[in-house]
Amino acid sequence: MNFEDRIQRRYRSQAGTQRVVDRAVLSPTTHLAEPTGRGPLLELVLDQLDPIFAGELPRDTYVWGERGTGKSAILAALVHHLDRHPRPLGQLIRTTAGTHSPPVPELVYVDTHRTASGFEFYATVLDRLTDEPAPQRAVGIEAVREELDAVLAERPVVPIVDHLTASRHVTPERVATLFDRLTADVGWVGVGRSPPAALDWTPPAAIEFTPYETSTLVDVLMTRADDALGQHALGHEHAQRLAEWADGDANDALAALFVAADAALRAESEQIEDTHITTGIADVPTQAVSLTRVFALSADCLSVLRELVALDPDRHPTVDAAAAAIADRDPIDLSTRTVRRFLRELATDGVLERTRSSGESQAGTPPELLEPRFSPILFKRLYDHTRSPGETTAASQSDGSITATAPSRTESER
Repeated sequence: MNFEDRIQRRYRSQAGTQRVVDRAVLSPTTHLAEPTGRGPLLELVLDQLDPIFAGELPRDTYVWGERGTGKSAILAALVHHLDRHPRPLGQLIRTTAGTHSPPVPELVYVDTHRTASGFEFYATVLDRLTDEPAPQRAVGIEAVREELDAVLAERPVVPIVDHLTASRHVTPERVATLFDRLTADVGWVGVGRSPPAALDWTPPAAIEFTPYETSTLVDVLMTRADDALGQHALGHEHAQRLAEWADGDANDALAALFVAADAALRAESEQIEDTHITTGIADVPTQAVSLTRVFALSADCLSVLRELVALDPDRHPTVDAAAAAIADRDPIDLSTRTVRRFLRELATDGVLERTRSSGESQAGTPPELLEPRFSPILFKRLYDHTRSPGETTAASQSDGSITATAPSRTESER
């Protein structure tokens, strides 16, 4: 029984037409404190990490599965709870040398979206373990590695390396090599989408996350909607429609739910209706890129994307026209040439998709267009929300923390 949850839900149910009470709870970028519908998979992860509860390092493990299957969410909740409860009070481990409590290895999170080199990788791990900021420049990778080794000699660590197969710079083999070069022993967990056979590293153990069952995804959506909007704002039939459309992908389902809730709010509707669900589904592209990846981009890239999704595609259909229009807008302090380079780089990295218009340019070829591979409305709302005074959501976390971001309530699905 959780009194806080029950009382807060009653307050939210009385919010009238002000339905989006907590945008972060609806966002697919948010990890909440307790997973839903992933109990057996959580047990498999705990089985692999079981040695840490005896103060020992686990063997290296690879957690993999398709996008939106709950990989990061399970590990987010696990890191969150282990950080709060490192060892039951008074627990002792008895050894032949006497009675003592060896330190429980600490789980630390590294997002490869935010590490473009071995130096940055080491610095990120070090930054998670010390109060002093890790070196960012003016020293070599050897100096950072020595500093990290000194810390690891005093405390055992299990790094959680997320989005392992999404980075062009820090590959699984590269990560394994970086850990092998440390003097201290490390047991690490890689998290990615590619099957183990496709990796350039052979993990000693692997755990597969399969897509959500439709019924489980319905529960995920209903719980998030109840927490964020108040009870009865989302009907079961609408949650069923979203879950069936998302086909087991919690990221897509939550993105569409967020946009549907936003449409209901703007229409001053007390409930999410069919038309709002249709709006939500239409705004999420097929094979969308994760907004966690998008919000890991530089501030300049994010500001360019924000202005891009604000443009009228009929007025600014081409890359060149969009670059000129974006550079001319007040929030942007970049040249047209720089904006154009950003747009092309984002297309190369898969954040934007290159398409061709039906018309022809003066050179005789159709002009190139760029379309976001993410929900424009969701991106706009989260981007603007994080920049409102006194407001934050998961999208604003500068360190890509895997720690659960919502207080006490109930699931993390990503």
